[in-house]
This record gives sequence, C-alpha cells and structure tokens, in this order.
Amino acid sequence: MCSGINLNKQKRAVDMLIFDWSRGLERFEGAHFVRDTVFIAEQGFECEFDEADKSAGHLTGYLDGKPVAAARLIAESADVCHLGRVCVLRELRGRHFGEALVKEAAAQARRQGAKKIVLGAQTHAEPFYAKLGFVATGPIYLEEGFPHVPMALLL
Repeated sequence: MCSGINLNKQKRAVDMLIFDWSRGLERFEGAHFVRDTVFIAEQGFECEFDEADKSAGHLTGYLDGKPVAAARLIAESADVCHLGRVCVLRELRGRHFGEALVKEAAAQARRQGAKKIVLGAQTHAEPFYAKLGFVATGPIYLEEGFPHVPMALLL
C-alpha cells in the first residue's frame, strides 16, 4: 500500500537528479514550486492543489539543489497506487528526467506492495507513458477542460 512505509528519509540519485520522497506537506515546497510553475503558470490549470496533497507521497527531483521535477503517489487500494501531478520544468524537458521520475515512482509503488499504477495522462503525454509500459484503459475525459486518458501499468 502506498502509505505503508516511511517516505520521509529516502533519497536516491538517478542520473543527475537527486530524488526526495516525502509524505504530506512535510518538505512539500519543492514539489509545490514545480507543480505551480508547470500546471498553473504554464498550462493554466486552476485547481492544482487539493486535500490529497496532505497525505500523498510526494516525489521531488532536484538538479544542482533546485527542484525541477515532481510527482505524487496516492494509495487507491492495498495493491493499486495512483500516480499524478507528474511534471518537469519546461527548460529541462527532453533530458529523460520525466522518464526517471516515473520509474522512481513505480519502484516506490512496487516497494510498498502495489501491483498496479493508474494515472490520468494528458492526451499529448500518452505516447510518453506508453513508452514506459502504460496502456490506455478507458475513453478520453476532460479535467479542467484538458483532455486526459486513463492509463495503467502492471508492476
């Protein structure tokens, strides 16, 4: 289950990114900055932050000590985690940081006993997730006016 282990002390380096897992709003500033920059300032979402942030696992990727990537992981059941809010700062896209971020989140979900990860991908990002093994599981839907597709990955 996603909430089954203490995420607060775990740090891991992948390529040039340093990943930091935290729980709830503890050490949330880095993830908040990246999500605000990408989803609100760049893409125009209005409802980026919600009650789920208070208990979710947050993954923040740091480059040279600065937050540049973020994602969150929420337990949906004992063996299913929901991956969301996956983002990388615009100027650093194309450097495989998003791929490293999703792989780290999947590894964390697996360590916690999850058998499947689900997510709602913006339709333009569907090929990115498909490359990582996710498959579409339903029809396109709108979230704040942006088309999304439900996807899943068996772990």
